[in-house]
Amino acid sequence: MGPLMVQMDGRPEQGLHRPSLPQGGIAVNHRLQVTQLMGQTQLMAFGFELSIAQLGLFLVKTIVG
Repeated sequence: MGPLMVQMDGRPEQGLHRPSLPQGGIAVNHRLQVTQLMGQTQLMAFGFELSIAQLGLFLVKTIVG
């Protein structure tokens, strides 16, 4: 996790030994935003799959019925 935070931050590794509050806050905040973004994307994909399934069911019912 350490190197990742430094990469996102773009600061030298000295921050690992004594992290300043803003730096840590930025890294944590960034990770939070990324997690939220991924969650939203998964939700959208899930909803999309659901609607496709419903559409398929509707088509099958229409053809069979």
